[in-house]
Amino acid sequence: MPSNLSDPTAAHSMIAEVRIALLGAGLDCECEEKAKQALDRLSAFGAYAHADERLEKSRRQREAIRRLLPFLTELDELTSQEPDLSALEEAAVLFDEVAAAAHSGATALRDAHERLQAAQQERPL
Repeated sequence: MPSNLSDPTAAHSMIAEVRIALLGAGLDCECEEKAKQALDRLSAFGAYAHADERLEKSRRQREAIRRLLPFLTELDELTSQEPDLSALEEAAVLFDEVAAAAHSGATALRDAHERLQAAQQERPL
């Protein structure tokens, strides 16, 4: 079954499947150890690549937040006597967008942390 190896989850699953197949094949001790080492290196490389991708995503989210912040300064001009009440809804939408970007960035960082932590438990990096 074809798999998209650019997808970190698919790549990790594929490495796990190869590990099971190779290590269950009854290789001699020396070959089995070399196979384990190669798979460990490949897994660690994948974890680093995945973490880099997630870090980049969190940076993009930070940049999105940075671009939105100047628009929120318009809040300083709003009062309860605002004649255009749509300005309040627009400001609320900006806060929603900041919150969504912050949530996405936090999720990306937690995902990177989780993947690197798992890789370290499999084999210290």
